[in-house]
Amino acid sequence: MSTLPGGIMLQTRYCTDRRAPWLRPAPRFIGGVFRMDLVIRGGYVVDPSQDLEGTMDVEIVRGRVRRVAPHIEPKGRQTLNARGKIVTPGLVDLHCHFYEGFTHYGVNLEAAMLSRGVTTAVDTGSAGAQTYPAFQEWFLDKARPTVRAYLNISEGGLLIDGLGENIDMRALRVDRAVECYQAHRKYLIGMKVRLSDNVVERSGSKPLDAALEAAEFLRVPLMVHVGDTPSSLPSILKRLRPGDVLTHAFHGRRENILDARGRVRRAVWAARDSGVLLDVAHGRSSFSFEIMERAMAQGLMPGNLSTDLHTHCIHGPVYDFPSLMSKFLALGFPLAEVVRLSTQTAAEWIGLQGKVGTLKKGARGDVAVFRMKEGRFVFEDSMGARRTGRRMLEATHVVLGGRLLRPSGVDRRRLTEVVRKPK
Repeated sequence: MSTLPGGIMLQTRYCTDRRAPWLRPAPRFIGGVFRMDLVIRGGYVVDPSQDLEGTMDVEIVRGRVRRVAPHIEPKGRQTLNARGKIVTPGLVDLHCHFYEGFTHYGVNLEAAMLSRGVTTAVDTGSAGAQTYPAFQEWFLDKARPTVRAYLNISEGGLLIDGLGENIDMRALRVDRAVECYQAHRKYLIGMKVRLSDNVVERSGSKPLDAALEAAEFLRVPLMVHVGDTPSSLPSILKRLRPGDVLTHAFHGRRENILDARGRVRRAVWAARDSGVLLDVAHGRSSFSFEIMERAMAQGLMPGNLSTDLHTHCIHGPVYDFPSLMSKFLALGFPLAEVVRLSTQTAAEWIGLQGKVGTLKKGARGDVAVFRMKEGRFVFEDSMGARRTGRRMLEATHVVLGGRLLRPSGVDRRRLTEVVRKPK
């Protein structure tokens, strides 16, 4: 055991390098060629940030994208044959939980996300003011993917399964949240609050009051978790500001985006038009095919795709980001739109446009390579409803800052670095 700031006891195994042994960096140079130089050849490139779609090569030099073109000579650089594969910018997951070992939600960042093509991940409220300093020191600072986080308004964050963090308002001290945020701005991009009945109980709307007070003082966005809320959804939405996030926007529980007649509520349209992001955040109990389909039929589309991946949904119904993308293909979304909602939109929302979620020149060399499996696939939402699709995306390789990785092992949850001699 080790003691961290604030007197928190941490198991030793969580104080070591978060990268598994098979993921540790290879030598920086191989045969005189910079280790982060790579040409991905012949893949079907889909990069909505540049309106690119077609068979092309991708060149990465010193960990940055140099160009995307129909044919690029390797010139001694490491190559990846991507013929027959789909090549996209690395995925950007705006809603997930990777405070592994501390919270009941946390999954392993590399095994559960990086191996599936997620090269930028945002932890949404796993840590609060009391637990965030350790999260930054032992997880965020050591992460290889690009990482960001929302700070939970509750000091303990998501520590205990079945015990809502906002039940006792003594845990929601605005001054502590502000103090923590101001001292640890490196990765933080906003505040987070959960408002479901089982999380707030008798606290009602008071957690929203506290979270908004902190967010407004700090002048940062607020992410609001909804579904079975004691307050009506319109009353919550009217308090949100441009840049805030309504997460679990397409859940199928009480107080969802539809009114009693099945029409999208006026408050939802107003919030969307004012600049509130409608975040999918599938999770264990927060996505409904029926709600999504009814919204689509009325012209309301999601603002982005995100998984809300955590320990309670990694074995279903979410599994991973490519599975979520495949669900939206089954719902009729074009591939380019699915990729846009999984890369460009979230990158822009977190202020990293042009740096991640794109293959533009100068962007970090993060790339996801997929096999498109054809067949009959049954997808399940959080309500137990099912839909059938004909296509399933499966990550075959991941490029992180120019380093080529690939899933390996029985369940493809591990990554091995691919080291080839330059040609």
